[in-house]
Amino acid sequence: MECLTNQTTLVSRLRLDARLFGFPEPVPAVRRGRKPQKGARLTKLANCIEEARTQGEAVTVSWYRGRGQRKTLRVLSGAALWHTPGITPLPIRWVLVVDPEGRLPA
Repeated sequence: MECLTNQTTLVSRLRLDARLFGFPEPVPAVRRGRKPQKGARLTKLANCIEEARTQGEAVTVSWYRGRGQRKTLRVLSGAALWHTPGITPLPIRWVLVVDPEGRLPA
């Protein structure tokens, strides 16, 4: 929440089983009661690994092992609400990076 109020960006690791939700649908003004804070539950990132491997955008990066070595990775990204029970859902941009050679990220 501090990042939102201070208009800063936080880059962090996210668990592959994180609770991600879509954004809530607009509610008619005449509807009574509390407005929904989150939309439908999204697929876990662990289930998106194969999609990232086949449909993710290919990016080439400088690899840390060896001078001048380059490596191609696949990147899939999206926007969602990250929810933990008892805390207001936070809007995030998630990025899933996959090694097409099949090695899992460290």
